[in-house]
Parts: sequence; C-alpha cells; structure tokens
Amino acid sequence: MKDFDIEKRKCLDKLYKPDRSRKGDVDEPIIPLIEYLNSLANYYTTSSCSGRIMLLTESDVKPDVKWLFVSHEVVEFDTIWNALAELPEERVWLRQENLILHVACRMIDDADRLLKIARDIGLRRSGIIADSNVIIVEICSTEKMDVPIAEHGKLIVSKEYAAFIVNIANEKFLKGREKLMSLESNVKKTLKN
Repeated sequence: MKDFDIEKRKCLDKLYKPDRSRKGDVDEPIIPLIEYLNSLANYYTTSSCSGRIMLLTESDVKPDVKWLFVSHEVVEFDTIWNALAELPEERVWLRQENLILHVACRMIDDADRLLKIARDIGLRRSGIIADSNVIIVEICSTEKMDVPIAEHGKLIVSKEYAAFIVNIANEKFLKGREKLMSLESNVKKTLKN
C-alpha cells in the first residue's frame, strides 16, 4: 500500500524532533518498543506515552490547563507536596496515567494481531479506531487515577491522605510499567517482518 509507506516515512521523519506534547519528545522507557514497531513493514507509531504522574488544573479548554508538576517515573511524596506550595484558584488534580500508544497498521489483519497481543497481556482498553483511511490500534492500560486535591487556592486533603494517594499513584504506575515491558517482549516475540 503506497499511501501507507508515504505516511509512515512522514511520521518517522519527525519522530525524534520536538513535538506538540507537554514533554516535547518521546519517553525513554517506550523507545525500544516504538523502534521495534517502526522497523516492521506493516506498522508505525503515531503517538505514545509510557505513563506519567502529574498535578494539573481542571479546565474544559486544553490550552487553559495549568501543569504544576509532571513526571514519567515514580515520584517522591515530598516532590509532590512541594509542588503544591503555591496553589492556583482552579481545582487541582493529582492524576496518574499509564501507557497509551497509537500504531498505524497496513491491513486490518495486522491490527488484529497487535490488538490480540495487547489484550492478552491485560491492556483491555485497547481497540481499533479509524483515522482518515488509516487503521490505528490504540493501546491503553487500565491503570489510571484522578483525585481532586485542591480548590480555590486551598488543599482539600490532609498531608497524610496526599501521601496515601501518591503511594497508590506510584503502585498503579509501576503496574503499567510492567505491562509496557510485557507488551514490548510479546510484540518482539510475535510480530516479525
């Protein structure tokens, strides 16, 4: 499929250039997986995140969201607590998100193979989506957490509760990281050129 190869080249040409994401580039833990997928003739990655823990404000308009803190690794409680020293008026959330990966596939059979791998290792929020004549597999981990912790410039949780939820965020993050490593291993074993 000629169009697939053209779109793949365009996408890969900008893979390691600064992008529009908050971080601005590819997360290191997911690089081995995306490089392997991109080396296969029938796949290429269009976006990815290996997982993150963050503090951010609530807004219905994405550009209005204020990011107080973000990490793509587990976090120390003191780091989170210190990031809460100056609170905005908007509601502040502690959010933990795990793996999300979008992979363009040449044919529906290619998408089915990748989707089966993802679902077999527990990435149950994964599916096939259509995007302007491109078959995309969206792979998502189910570990996620959103907890409001401040509003109107004041904390609405105690320091002890904040420590408790940061521990949970780290636990969920590590479960997601295990799934990322399992996905990488199973993709490399199952999908070949």
